[in-house]
Amino acid sequence: MSYSKKDEGAYCLFCALFGCGVVQFQRSKTEKLFFKPFQDWTNALKVFDNHGKSQFHMSCASVTSALLSRCKTKSVGIGTHLKRTNLVLIEENKKKLRPIIKTVIFCAQQGLAF
Repeated sequence: MSYSKKDEGAYCLFCALFGCGVVQFQRSKTEKLFFKPFQDWTNALKVFDNHGKSQFHMSCASVTSALLSRCKTKSVGIGTHLKRTNLVLIEENKKKLRPIIKTVIFCAQQGLAF
């Protein structure tokens, strides 16, 4: 949960960040913690508990969890990955060319056409 001083209410942070794909018929169920601030504090525990068990909230929470784990792991950027892939490819090509070059040099030393 995240409290907004400006709106004087609470929002579900997971749903507010990752709930853009809400289908229209689900909107009424999630509107209080997603589109509009929650301000009815007398029923807060019941509403928060029901919201936390909803399929919509669980899917937003799993997306959040996946994003956080991705941010915490030290992964290389796409540029670095491509550079490494290219270096491996270059080394493989060099290994393939060595016997060809040796054969060309041998034929040239023997005066053979190639």
